[in-house]
This record gives sequence, structure tokens and C-alpha cells, in this order.
Amino acid sequence: MLSRKEFLKGASATAGIAALASIGLGRKTAAEETVAYADSIAWNAEYDAVIVGFGGAGAIAAIELADAGLDVVVLEKAPYGHEGGNTRYCSQRFLHVAEEDRDKMVTYMKNVRGLYENMDDEVIDFLVDGFTKTTAYYEKLGGVAYELKHDPEFPTFEGSDIVTKCYTMNNGGKGFWPVIRAAAIERSDHIHIWYESPAQRLIQDPYHKTILGVTIHREEGDYHIRAKRGVILACGGFEANNRMVEDYLQLPYAIPLGSPYNTGDGITMALEAGADLWHMSALSGPFLEFQNPNTTIPFRQLMGTLSYSSLKDTSAIIVGADGTRFVNETVGLKHGHVMFHGLYIRVPISLPAWAIFDEKARLLKPLYRVWSQGMEKELEKGWILKADTLEELAETIGVPAENLVAQIERYNAYCESGVDEECGRPAEYLTAFTDGPYYALPLVPAMINTQGGPTRNIECEVLDPRGNAIPRLYSAGELGSFYSSIYQGAGNLAECMVTGWKAAEKILANEDYKPETISLAAAEKAEQIDFAMKDEEFEAGEDEYIGVGYGIGRIVVKVRMDGDKIGSIQYLELNDTLGICDPAVTAIPAAIIESQSTTVDAVSGATRTSQGIIDAVNDALSKLKG
Repeated sequence: MLSRKEFLKGASATAGIAALASIGLGRKTAAEETVAYADSIAWNAEYDAVIVGFGGAGAIAAIELADAGLDVVVLEKAPYGHEGGNTRYCSQRFLHVAEEDRDKMVTYMKNVRGLYENMDDEVIDFLVDGFTKTTAYYEKLGGVAYELKHDPEFPTFEGSDIVTKCYTMNNGGKGFWPVIRAAAIERSDHIHIWYESPAQRLIQDPYHKTILGVTIHREEGDYHIRAKRGVILACGGFEANNRMVEDYLQLPYAIPLGSPYNTGDGITMALEAGADLWHMSALSGPFLEFQNPNTTIPFRQLMGTLSYSSLKDTSAIIVGADGTRFVNETVGLKHGHVMFHGLYIRVPISLPAWAIFDEKARLLKPLYRVWSQGMEKELEKGWILKADTLEELAETIGVPAENLVAQIERYNAYCESGVDEECGRPAEYLTAFTDGPYYALPLVPAMINTQGGPTRNIECEVLDPRGNAIPRLYSAGELGSFYSSIYQGAGNLAECMVTGWKAAEKILANEDYKPETISLAAAEKAEQIDFAMKDEEFEAGEDEYIGVGYGIGRIVVKVRMDGDKIGSIQYLELNDTLGICDPAVTAIPAAIIESQSTTVDAVSGATRTSQGIIDAVNDALSKLKG
């Protein structure tokens, strides 16, 4: 009898061969000849290597290959201006380990691993050895490591005293992704970036199981891209694929805090090629957030960490489906994890979930820094629900009224006694509810990223269920991450570097794939395509100057001078997150023009966009002075 894994593997291989029939297998031509399987496919383009995903890991692998003289195509699902995966959205920090602290970091990482065995000692050695090289590599690419800060996520773990993050953003600092992206763009003679070109499936030799290339889908149709030396999957996780969220994380719904393009495409492709999966339940999150119904993007941050929590110092609680509390609203989550009887586990969540607060809390401050004073606009939009009594509010949100009323009574009693007997909220953050009206804000689970994907070894080779490497298939970054349990912040960017280097090293060791010939007909020559796209270069007129900065994405402005004064600031390119960056987009140029200075205050809640606009204007003004 076949085991479940053997059955699934066989089914995957059968499906893969069936799919391959559509791209040329056995296709007859006028002149019959005996060729290799790869030559029976009508290729639309050919490169030394194909990289799926233009984020941190994909860009770093491409840079390494380009510097060695290889021609690489990077296939990016997102449209121009929205590339970058989660690297684009994250804090722009990465782990740094001093050589002399290497052994202590190994000890710390073993504690992070916890009880999970498949993040074995060999994996930890591989990662930590890579972490000792991250800062020097970043600086080699032109980045500025402006601060190395001791910042362990788990300070009670042995070895935590040496855990260090490299901070890459400061006033005028570009941050990790802009530096890595610029380095890739600078190598456009060898790195060809195709936007809006999502990979659909891997093209695999059915006889030798070698990966030959990738099929992509564009509006114009499907195209087959040959990879002479191999394919690197660097297309992130599945946090934006709700079916996978249900299947692997056992959450009925969730939303990404990062890229909306991380829909698990690499997992699907790897499965079709016979890959095993690991770490599928590992994630950074969830956090409870409000989802903007107009943009589907969550606002950040209600209860991510204590320092960011908007609920800690006001009369507000979080309740679940039965109208009662299930979490300490002020807890500092460890990337979505809490201590449970001596072990860190994913924070339990009851859904649907609601933030409940009173009139005093509404008037004290907005729950999100980019919201209006008193949250008047958000009330008008219907984002926040209002009722005169708790009973009416309970009916509005569909929870038992008696439970909600009793919960508020218990919570107020805890505020009076100074001891939260239910969830352990500290006494200094116990603020009692007063009279109505009362309000409810719907919350959903939000994730920074998932860690699971195809199993890989420390050579970054993708493995099948029996532990064999699938020839010429590699993974890098969050897709199939080595993190199996809890997670140390800034570890994913460091992993992007370490795995990007290794995957590129493996590609460089390969020669062009030339298997023996078999009895197949050669394919007819296909249409040759090239969808590579470069950053647009803008022209300035008289008294006009172009400047570039980076917020979440690339920002290009045109500054027009009236004599020696700034007359106007016009956006030529702006790809930051709509709905969150909007206040900065209007406020920063107005403040600069009014003060005739770029020394202006950032907009709270949109600081990265604010700084990106300021940097772009400064860049334009530097050309005036030059």
C-alpha cells in the first residue's frame, strides 16, 4: 500500500507531466530529430538563471550572480513601484553578530529553536556564520549601518546579551530595501527585471526531474523561460492566501501586514515539482488590527508591542465571540507569541474580535496615529460602531449582552482593586469604563509573514519528501525559512542575505544543463520576448530639479524654484501605501514650502513616507546647489 506521501508525490509528478504536455512534450515538427527534453520545448527567452521574486533574497541572489557575469531574469508578480515583497515593508533592520560572539549567538538561536528538531545544529551554525557577514555586505553595497543596537527579543534566553540588530534608517538614511534595490538596478546589464510577470509553474524534465525553467503568465499570454543553470524561488510566504491560511495556520481569516502579493505561489510550484514542505504553521503574528475596508490594508498598531499599544492607557478592552476578554491588551507580543506555562506559543485568538471603549477613551486620542481627533471621520465612515448602552452595542456586534455587561463590570472591579484576575493587565494600565456612549472597532488577525514553504537544506537546495535535492531548484528568503518556532526580530532580513548568497553560489557552481538526448522532436522556435523594465528617468525644465527618495517605495519629486525660493513640489512617482501615507503626501510639501526649509516635522503614523519626501526634496535641492 502506498503511503500518503508516496501517493501525493506520485500524483504531483503525474500532474506535472500532464502540464508539460501543453508546453511542447512530444510536439512534432517537419523534421524529426532526437533531442534532449529541454530542446523539445518552445522557449520564449533564455537566461543563465531565473529568480522568482524581486524582494530582499531575490535581489541579493541576482546581485551575486550579476557580479559573476551571469545574465539573470527576475520575475516579479507585483507591478512596478510595488515590488520588494515583505522586505519593502519591514523595519529595515537585520541581525549582526560579531565574530567573537559567534558561539553565544549559536546558544541563543538554539533557545529560539525550542523543541523543534528540524532547525538542527547544522542549520543554526549556517545561519549564525552568515550573520557575522551581514553588516559588511550591506556596507559594500553602499548602505550605511548607522547604529548597532543590543536588542534581543527574548532577554531571558542564554546568550541574549550579545543579540544585536543593525539599524539602517536614520534622517537621510535610505534603509535596507532601497539600498539593495538600487544595487540590483545598477546592474541592469546583467539583471533583467520583469514586473507583472508572475511565475505559474516550474518546467521540469520528467525523466531526470531537473528544473529547466519557469512558465509565466502575463496579460498577453503564457511564456516559457529557460534557466540554463537553475531556478531560485524567492517569492515569499502565503499570508495573503486565505485558503492556505485556513489550511496551514487554522485561522478562518487573516490579512498581511506586508506585501499583498505573497500568495504562496512558490509553495504551489514546488509541490508540483515534488517538493516536501516544512514549518507551515510558523508565522510572525498574529496581531489584532483594524482592516481598512477601502484599501484592505490594516492600520498598525493596536497591540503589537507595549510601546505601540493604543489601548494600554485608556478605558478599552478586547473581547471575542462571546463578548468576554481573551488577551492582556497591553502585552508585548513576541512577533505574535506569548508565554504559556513556560513555553512561548502563538497568541490564542477568539474571532470575531472587537476593541470596546467608552466616550472618555474616544476623546483621549485616536487608536491609530493617522486617524482624526476624536475619531470623528472614522465614525462617519462607519468603521467604528456606536451605541448608547452596552446592551445595544452587544446587539450591534452580535455578542451576548449579558456577557459584555458582566465583563465590563468585572474589568471595572479589577481597576478598583488594581489586580486583573483574568488577563494580567498591569495595574498602571487599568483604567475603568465610565458612562456611554460606547464604541466597538472590529479587529482581524494580521501577520507580518509566514515562514513555511518547501523544505531546504543549508545548500538552499529544495528537497523532496525523501530528503533528496530536486536538481537545480533552490529557495531563498521567507519561502521555506529555517525558522521553525518562535522568531528573533530582524532575523528574516539576515536570512535573506545568507540564503541569497548560498543559492547564488550553487547556481554559479552549475554548468549549462545538457542531458543526454532521447527520442523527442525539437520544438519550433518560439516568439522571443523581453519585458525588462528600468526606473523611469524624468527631465527637468528651467528652474526645475528632480529628486529621488524612499519611503515604503520610490518617491520622485520635481521642485520648481521661484528665484531663490521653493515655488512648488510635484510628485512624479509615488508608490507608498495609500490610506496610510496620505496625510504625509499633502502635509510635508506644504510645510516645506511654507517654511522654505526641509527641516519639518514628520507626520505621525507616516514617518517613513514623510522622510522619503523630505529626502527627495533635499536630493532635488542638492542639484540646485551643485
